[in-house]
Amino acid sequence: MKGFKLDENNDVVISETYKDIDMTQGADLTRQAIQTTLNTNKGEWFFDLNEGVNFRNILGKNKNKEAVQNEVIRGLAQIDPSMLLKDFQIETEAGRKAKVTFTAQGPESTEEVKVTWQ
Repeated sequence: MKGFKLDENNDVVISETYKDIDMTQGADLTRQAIQTTLNTNKGEWFFDLNEGVNFRNILGKNKNKEAVQNEVIRGLAQIDPSMLLKDFQIETEAGRKAKVTFTAQGPESTEEVKVTWQ
């Protein structure tokens, strides 16, 4: 499967000649899909109100590791229901920032992922 290649701002990457849209596939596409899904607040994208994760379950006071982990698992299931979450680590800063690092293991690849929510 192929998809549009996105830069760090989630903008579509255009080739240097401005004639083609860059494409991505395989592990890069999987990593990009994980980042996009986990950085979308559920209900935010009007084309698919079910895409994304619920930021209220991730950010705020007294959020526990299991609640954040479950939200990440729900996000991964949107990409591939067989994807497994491994090596999950979370750092929080006074309820205003959550930094998560984990490994997502799918049938075709294993991806190291870092996501920060603010």
